[in-house]
Amino acid sequence: MFSYIGFQVIPRLEKLSLTSDDIAVICTHQFPENLFSNIKGLRVLCYHSESKVFPFFFIERFFNLEKLFIGCSHFKELFPSIASIDCQEKDGRWHFRIRKLKLDTLPNLKYSIRPTCSKC
Repeated sequence: MFSYIGFQVIPRLEKLSLTSDDIAVICTHQFPENLFSNIKGLRVLCYHSESKVFPFFFIERFFNLEKLFIGCSHFKELFPSIASIDCQEKDGRWHFRIRKLKLDTLPNLKYSIRPTCSKC
């Protein structure tokens, strides 16, 4: 996926679909921080491992992300808090504002956003 041509094409893309295998490759290699800077729409598919939590740390790389589709995966939880969806700088990282979130075929999903109160 990430050949020399990929480094020329990916920064120009506005939409991208990734599987758990693609995400694993990206997470284990060092890529330029701006590689995904133009991506506005991201599809995350086929995350069939028994992972309980969506890899939120991974999508922090998508600075301009507006639309997120998550499907055909086994996550129990997606976002750590409502604040994580807002566009703010925290700990030297920029968090984005998702305007459209679409979820499909997530049989184990308990929370899209983890409740912050102890009574929830």
